[in-house]
Amino acid sequence: MSESAIRAAEKYVAAKYRRRGDETVFVVDPHVQKTAGGRSIVYLRQQYRGIPVFGGDLSVRVGRRKVIDVLGDISPVVPAGDGTPDISATDAVSAAIAHFRAGSDRSVCNMRHPSRRASAADPGLRILASFPFPSRPTVFRIGRTDSSPAAYLSYWPDGEGVRLVWLVRTPFRAQSYLLVVVAEGKEKGRVILCTRWSAGARCFGKVFSWDHAAGPVRMELPLPKADFPPLLPHDNAAFLGPWVATDVLAGNNAEAFDGNKSSKVKAAMSGQLLEFPSFAPKSKEQTLLNAFFYCNVLHDFFLLLGFGEEQGNFQLKNFATTKGQKDRLEVRVFQKKHPNIADMDARDDGKTPTLSLGLAPKNNEPSGLHAELVIHEYTHGVVHRMVGGRLGPLWLIQQQSLAMDEGWADYFAITLRNRYLGQNNPNYRFVDWAGDPTVRSASYAPNVQRDYAKIKPPLTHAGEVFAAALIRFNELLGARLGDFEKGHCIGWRAVVESLHHVPPNPTFLQGRDALIDAIDELRIGNVITTVEASHARSAAKEGFAKYGMGKNARSVNAAFGGITSDFNP
Repeated sequence: MSESAIRAAEKYVAAKYRRRGDETVFVVDPHVQKTAGGRSIVYLRQQYRGIPVFGGDLSVRVGRRKVIDVLGDISPVVPAGDGTPDISATDAVSAAIAHFRAGSDRSVCNMRHPSRRASAADPGLRILASFPFPSRPTVFRIGRTDSSPAAYLSYWPDGEGVRLVWLVRTPFRAQSYLLVVVAEGKEKGRVILCTRWSAGARCFGKVFSWDHAAGPVRMELPLPKADFPPLLPHDNAAFLGPWVATDVLAGNNAEAFDGNKSSKVKAAMSGQLLEFPSFAPKSKEQTLLNAFFYCNVLHDFFLLLGFGEEQGNFQLKNFATTKGQKDRLEVRVFQKKHPNIADMDARDDGKTPTLSLGLAPKNNEPSGLHAELVIHEYTHGVVHRMVGGRLGPLWLIQQQSLAMDEGWADYFAITLRNRYLGQNNPNYRFVDWAGDPTVRSASYAPNVQRDYAKIKPPLTHAGEVFAAALIRFNELLGARLGDFEKGHCIGWRAVVESLHHVPPNPTFLQGRDALIDAIDELRIGNVITTVEASHARSAAKEGFAKYGMGKNARSVNAAFGGITSDFNP
């Protein structure tokens, strides 16, 4: 089915977009995604003479060898030159480093960042590897550090034409960034876009479980399946397995690190049981155990919702097969203040994903002790692997799209915690324990008003509008079904499914429409009933309309301006 879907997509795209004599080709992601309704989603990327075209991404939905629809756009590429840059990859990475030394620039930076101090003994760049492709991919090493910037050529649509640019991915302090550097002409070497590549939130993290105030609770590792929500049936349940391989905090799904060193936290035999010792509540050891526990819970939770190996999840291998990308999550706990208190870097499948957890800047609270923060960061990894598939790392870099990334993360953080706290004891506050009122503008309680047309920086605050709509969707659905638990379970499954249906760099409204499409897919695949689907569509429309994203809402593009609200479902 995957090969036939690819052939159908290739044939359709060639007929629709190729012109005689055109040197445009479309590279196909061989990992075909499956929707809940049994349809296939094929991702393609536009290239011209072997050089990728930024934004030229297509998502083709195929059913029974017939193309249903296509999302995304291509660029009418007519480059003036032959794809030869006027500056080298080394020059482009040097320009990126210079950009960080100068500090953030509002005209090109999507998020503010501090400056990188220059050293009198700056060791410079060294090429680790380069490849003889038209896009000239090159990987570097900065001095003796483990920093490995990378660069490759791309065509960048700009007004009526295109520019040849270097896309530079470079680590900077606790995060990594994507920079676009002009590769030819008078502006060669100028940075025209700087955006965060890894996802972080100004939020913070024995187990403390879900009600942090209750203190550490003795829990089983792995968490028994009966302790998970009664999630909708999914084939991935066969792939659940042990969390701990020996007697340390390492297994198939995750490995905990004490900063950049392997954790020395060990379990010991107690009778017939392997058990980790008790630790002081805010100790480094407690935080390591706690973070490891949360990340394993989240691995199994999202696996049961459909985030498996084909979707790029984090694990060494599937327990039911020999397949796997050997990319389990590295959970790094630092006993120092983290610039964003936590950070998740998981863009590329096959590359080791990393979750870094530090101390809250205001009060030194360990972020790894708090469920909603770890959920938030882990969700970023799920979103980055699923949206756009293997070819989709550039699908979430516009303002509304980045804000949606934050919104999805907050949605799972609030709703999953509230499921365990119970219907009568919800907590709508996000990371209030950090002592920083700027983390979120307000709680996610139903009586807090928000307006789509008024979204603005920072991205985390703008994302609150999208998150609030999704949170209300779960709650409204539970009320309509008369089943609090089922409202969450259908809601979570629909939101994960919707990640297959968003176009490149979506607006909030396209995220809303993707959710409606996902609900229909769940019905087509008999995952939910017709009645449940009807209630879900109604709840989604009402939830989004509550915050100005009703049927007549409009957005000119994925920027924060040009938005018209509508509060009618």
